[in-house]
Amino acid sequence: MPYYAYVDIAQYLRENHCPENTEDRVNTLSFRTTAYFHAKNILELGAGSGLNTLYITSASRYSRCVSVETDAGERKEAERLYKGWSRDIILTSEEFPDLDFFPDCIFLNLRNYTVDSDKLIDYLFSNVNEDSFIFIDGIRTKRKQQMLWKKLIRRDEVIISMDLFHVGILFFDKRFFKRNYKLSF
Repeated sequence: MPYYAYVDIAQYLRENHCPENTEDRVNTLSFRTTAYFHAKNILELGAGSGLNTLYITSASRYSRCVSVETDAGERKEAERLYKGWSRDIILTSEEFPDLDFFPDCIFLNLRNYTVDSDKLIDYLFSNVNEDSFIFIDGIRTKRKQQMLWKKLIRRDEVIISMDLFHVGILFFDKRFFKRNYKLSF
């Protein structure tokens, strides 16, 4: 059964004369993940045109999202898309914004976000706690992203990693044993 949010998002896109919603598996998985873990405070790095932001913020009307997009053209498209969306979304062009909250989840789109990997790793791990998770899209788009993924899963802070081929999810809950899973998605 389709989730309620998929219909709402498709209708919103039609009403705002946006390109037809190509509901892909990454968008639906990101919605289901935020809904399942009740993520309210979200950090999105590499928002692109903003479509995935609609999915990750639609799980709760109380969600708060800091969305980072460094490309001016994509940021302008995202601003237009967020304008009528009834969620608390702050769009910024800062590569590493200062946050006044610990994110429940961090969405990192490696297709839209390219920065120094060591700085990125330091920034990510300074903004997570045991209850956080990191959702990474594009872990196998280029060799550089594959190396970043391998660095991330080797970190002691990462307890569970789920490799879904193009998508990776990291968890930090110390109640579990350290495991790296590879799943077909």
